[in-house]
Amino acid sequence: MKKALYFIVICVLILCTSCTVGDTGKNMVESLEEIGADIVEMDVNFGGVIVDKFLSESEMIELGQSIKDEMGIVGEKEEENFYEKNCTKDCYSESVTVEDGFIQYNLWGKNENGEAISIFVTSYRNEESGSGETTVFVDVIKTVEYSRIDEIMEKKRAIFKQNENKAEITTCIIGSFNGKLSRNEMNKKIQMTINKINGKIIEDYEDENLVSITAYTPLINNYIYTGNKKMNYNVAMRYNEYEDKTYIWIGTPIITIGY
Repeated sequence: MKKALYFIVICVLILCTSCTVGDTGKNMVESLEEIGADIVEMDVNFGGVIVDKFLSESEMIELGQSIKDEMGIVGEKEEENFYEKNCTKDCYSESVTVEDGFIQYNLWGKNENGEAISIFVTSYRNEESGSGETTVFVDVIKTVEYSRIDEIMEKKRAIFKQNENKAEITTCIIGSFNGKLSRNEMNKKIQMTINKINGKIIEDYEDENLVSITAYTPLINNYIYTGNKKMNYNVAMRYNEYEDKTYIWIGTPIITIGY
C-alpha cells in the first residue's frame, strides 16, 4: 500500500508542466481576501525523481540530512517521532523504513521562521531489471508571508540541481469563516474564486457536508488531466462543527492535503 501510494503521487506529478508559483500563490491569497476569508495557512509541496538509482540506507540518510540543511531546519534531533506541527523550533524528528528493495527516510521539523517542513526520501529497486530510482518530496507549511514563495523555489532548484529531472510543485491555501455558511453562500464564494482566475468548471461534487469544484484556468501553466480534460484549480468548502467555522481550500493543480 505504501509503495502504491507513492507511485500514484509520482504519476500525478509527472503529468504536470512548469508553473509560475509566485503568481499562483499571490492569486490564491487575493482570492481568499476578496471573499472575506481569514487565511489560516499555505501548504507548498514539491518533489520528483532526484537520482535514477537505488540508494543504500546510509546514502538515504546522508541525502535526507543534506535536504534538511538546505531547507534550514533547526534544532537538535529528538528520538521520539512526532508530527511537525507539534514540535518546537529547536528540535526535529526522523525515521527510516527499510524493506526488500524499498527504503524511505522521513524527517519533520521547523525552520528558523517557524514554518513546519516534512521531507520524504524514497528509494526503489526493481528486482527483475535491477534498475532503481530515488524520489524526494518536501512539504512546507507557511503561516505568514504567503506571497514569498520564491525562496522555496530557490531551495527546490538547489536540491534538484544534481540532475536534469524536474521537480513539480503543488500549492494549497486554507482559509476560514466564522460560523456556518449556507450552501448558497458556499457556492457563491467558490464561484467568485473561479471567476477571479477566469476559470472554467470541469467537475463538481457535493454531499451533505462538502462542496468541491475542479476547474481549468489559462492563467496557471501547470495542469493535470481528468479524463481527457485539463484541470489545474481545485476549490473545496466544508463546515467544522467543533470549531464552528467554515473552511475553504484552494489548491493547484489539485488539493493534495486532507479536507
